[in-house]
Amino acid sequence: MTYRESETIEFKKSTTELKNGVVSIAAILNKRGNGALYFGIKDDGTVVRLLDVIQLRT
Repeated sequence: MTYRESETIEFKKSTTELKNGVVSIAAILNKRGNGALYFGIKDDGTVVRLLDVIQLRT
């Protein structure tokens, strides 16, 4: 299943992008008042297992 980003939904591939995620969700909340931030999903909507991300870094 593939998911899509929108003006209220933001995807980050892993928790290593936490700082960028916080900036993104703050911008979404300031503009729209509600939103969601999901980790483990690439920008193109492909789900990535966090285990795969950890293995890529080692």
